[in-house]
Amino acid sequence: MTGGLAVLAAAVTVVVWRAGDADLAAGVGGAISLAAGVASAWLAWAAYEKPPDLDLTAIADQLATAVFDQWDRELKRRQVGDPHPLPVAWDPADPTLTDDWASIRRRAESGAWPPEPAGAPWATNPAQLAGHDNALVDVLGRIPTGRLVVLGEPGAGKTILVVRLLLALHARRTLGGPVPVFLPLASWNPTDQDLYSWLEARLLLDHTGLAAPHPDATGRGHNRARALLASRLIMPILDGLDELPPALRATALATIGETLPDGQGLVLTCRKREFRWAIRPSYGIDSKLTGAAAVALRPLTPTAVTDYLQDTPGGLVAIARWDQIVASLTATPSPPAARVLTTPLMASLAHTIYNPRRGEPLHGLPDPVELLNPTRFPTPAAVREHLFDGFILAAYRHDPRHPQRWSADKAQRWLRFLARHLEHRLHGTPDLAWWQLHTAVPRASFGLVAGLGIGLGAGLVTGLVGLVAGPGGPVRGLALGLILGLLGPGLAFWLPGGPWDPMAPTEPSRGVRWQPRWSRLAWGLGLGSGGGSMFGFYSSIMVQLTGVHMSVGVHVSVGGRVLRNVFVGVRVFAGGRVLGNTLVGGLVGVLVGVLVGGLLGGLTRVVAELRTATSPEVVLMRDRRAFDTLVCVVGLAFGLLGGLMFGLAPGLMLGLAVGLVVGSGVGLSETAWGWFAMARLWLALSGKVPWRFMGFLADAHERGVLRQVGAVYQFRHIELQRRLAP
Repeated sequence: MTGGLAVLAAAVTVVVWRAGDADLAAGVGGAISLAAGVASAWLAWAAYEKPPDLDLTAIADQLATAVFDQWDRELKRRQVGDPHPLPVAWDPADPTLTDDWASIRRRAESGAWPPEPAGAPWATNPAQLAGHDNALVDVLGRIPTGRLVVLGEPGAGKTILVVRLLLALHARRTLGGPVPVFLPLASWNPTDQDLYSWLEARLLLDHTGLAAPHPDATGRGHNRARALLASRLIMPILDGLDELPPALRATALATIGETLPDGQGLVLTCRKREFRWAIRPSYGIDSKLTGAAAVALRPLTPTAVTDYLQDTPGGLVAIARWDQIVASLTATPSPPAARVLTTPLMASLAHTIYNPRRGEPLHGLPDPVELLNPTRFPTPAAVREHLFDGFILAAYRHDPRHPQRWSADKAQRWLRFLARHLEHRLHGTPDLAWWQLHTAVPRASFGLVAGLGIGLGAGLVTGLVGLVAGPGGPVRGLALGLILGLLGPGLAFWLPGGPWDPMAPTEPSRGVRWQPRWSRLAWGLGLGSGGGSMFGFYSSIMVQLTGVHMSVGVHVSVGGRVLRNVFVGVRVFAGGRVLGNTLVGGLVGVLVGVLVGGLLGGLTRVVAELRTATSPEVVLMRDRRAFDTLVCVVGLAFGLLGGLMFGLAPGLMLGLAVGLVVGSGVGLSETAWGWFAMARLWLALSGKVPWRFMGFLADAHERGVLRQVGAVYQFRHIELQRRLAP
């Protein structure tokens, strides 16, 4: 958008100039320069927004609204393809995995936790924790410390169960009370980041409204997220301890137990075997989660599996296709398929693969009896792998509810690339974040793409400047722009650890607003003076290369008559005193750059509405808007700088050219959208992702291949991700 406006303004000015009316061209240049300045000031002022002052209880209530809305929609979407929710039941876990029940009760009676409710007494022993379906919220209330570990086999339904628990807790929550928040543990490295810092970062990512400042009673500056954590107004529901690398699980568990204060509730999910290894690692000492009780999920009963698989819109013929599978569920010994289908995940995959959708014919669908073939599927692992492989193709079958934008083969190829990206590039994290897509592109490719892109933009505008000079000018101007783009941004992207290092960690921006602060103003003034001096030098060199005659001054057109050189300045002539003119141009650039930098230095990140639930699309839209704003403000500000320095049309175009380069650099350093756009372009050209990347992810989410966790997507299950990325 910014580049198009710049090229349009430059083209209009050049057309007027080439028409032979130099005075009119000067007036047009001055008018556009004035408009650029007004637009820059308006963008900065329009972005000004001060977050409202709220007390912590009001912040917690607004956050609770966003969390409930987000997970209520996500749970309903996950159940769209299922005929009915599968029943989930649990028993008390092995007592060797938890604290003694008497110890849990004594800790709760120490005074840090709320007293035992009169109408809902605590359990007297772990046996009273058994239950099923939606009773987990009552089970949690019977634990004196409010700390619960949910254990289960892969695909046993731990995540869906705790999401239902989260919604039930929100339904019972009183105003001003703690907010249950779902937090996937896979993004935490306990050796590099303490628990509260990670919790704060994750809250800010999923709920950007928590970034607003909220000083404590002593006046120390904190944001809302840290203040909520310090006041114990966040109840963390930590999902997937087993998804951390094996070497980190024991450390993470010990850190959680040592960090969370008495009185802090908690829910944690993990696989049984991995949890046992975490509390009794082969190195070190035992590390049980202090004050926590545990339950273990049961396998599905044959009756539950039968009812679920045969709940199909295909009629009696479709139901009869499951007869042999149903018989195998109670056979002795049970075949591998019967053992696999006792988890909700595998039963759901089988239902998707072998049952028709409403209005879909049975012809062409695979027969579920193939799962009993002992040659093809001799082990449960072989059955699981087959179901994972068949699920992607089944999810992209024709569905009247979803338009068929992508074929199953293409979707599978792109999903395999994304799974390998997560497993190999991002060390096995399940978080598919669009702002990390750039890590899938080699550094050298970024230098080439960025240098050519920015260089072409600057070269096009600079070439138009050369067009004014006559024959040879456009070619030399375009060449100069390309050289500047490749030697500037191109080389900068190859330098590791620099401000434009594509491999450096990036986070999406929350938007920009204008709120002047002395520290940022000082930074802006320093950058403006440096950029202004460089612009002055560049402009003078451009004069020598293109042979353009330019004058420093402001040109104002009144009633068709141009009043030239209202501010009489320095005239720069090609072939004259190059050194002196370059120094003078640089000095003038410094003076005007200080003013521009002061304007830009007041830009800071915006704070979003707390009640709004975050999604990947919302985060992308907000970050792209911030990128556009930064590039517009910088580009227009430098256009104003060029108009003030040179007045005529070439000055404006020179300013826009340099502003596009500098603005792109500022946008890349402050947002993630620029990196994402370049990565998507490169990967789409190479066939690794579709052109409509975010649309593809949203469609995969609707089909149940991906799930949404706050601002990121994840594969439906970590085992599906690992199967796609061998």
